[in-house]
Amino acid sequence: MIIFNIIKKTAIFVAKKYYKINYYNTEKIPKNHGCLICCNHISNWDPVLIYGPIKTKIYFMAKNELFKFRPVGWILKQLGAFPVKRGKKDMDSINFTIDLINKNKFVVIFPEGTRSKTGEFLKPKSGATMVAYKTGANILPVRIIYYNKNKFRSRVDIIYGDLISPESLNISDGSLKDLKSASLFLMESIKNLKPNKKQEAENFGT
Repeated sequence: MIIFNIIKKTAIFVAKKYYKINYYNTEKIPKNHGCLICCNHISNWDPVLIYGPIKTKIYFMAKNELFKFRPVGWILKQLGAFPVKRGKKDMDSINFTIDLINKNKFVVIFPEGTRSKTGEFLKPKSGATMVAYKTGANILPVRIIYYNKNKFRSRVDIIYGDLISPESLNISDGSLKDLKSASLFLMESIKNLKPNKKQEAENFGT
C-alpha cells in the first residue's frame, strides 16, 4: 500500500503539473462502497485523472502489450491495472472484473474499448453493461474533456455523474440486443455530462 500511494501521488502530481485540471460533482463518488466506473477514453492519462479525488485503490483494464516492458508493467500493476487482450473476448479479464466488483472494489471500464484519437465518442462495446448486469453493480459515469490534449497547461475537465442503477439499463435477459441498447444509453449518459455555468464561474471567475 505504501508503494501504491507513492506511485499514485506521483502520477497525479505530474498530471496536475502538465494540465489545469478541474473536478466537478465529486460528491457523487460513493464513499462507503465500490462501483463500476465508466468513462470516455482519450488519453493514457485518463485512469490517473479519474483517480484524483478517489481515496481508495481503483482497478482498470490496460492492453496486454503495455505489460510486456516489465518496468512499465510493474508500475501499472501497482496502480491497479490488469491486462486485457484486445480484439477478442477476454473472459479471464471479464471474470476478474466481476470478482473485483463482488469484492466491493472500484473498477474502471472504458466502454469504447480503445482511445479516441479525435476526441469524438466511439461506438461502445458491451463489456461494461454485461458486468453491471452480472454483478448488479451501480455505474458511476464519468466524462473527461481535454481542451487541447497535447498542449502544456491546457484545461481538462473531469465530470462525475449520478449513479446509474442496473435497473436503469433495462437489461431483461442479458441478450446481446439488450446489452447493446444499454451500452448506447450508458454512452449517452457520459456524453451529456458537462460543467454547468455556475460551476465554471466558480472555477474561472467568469
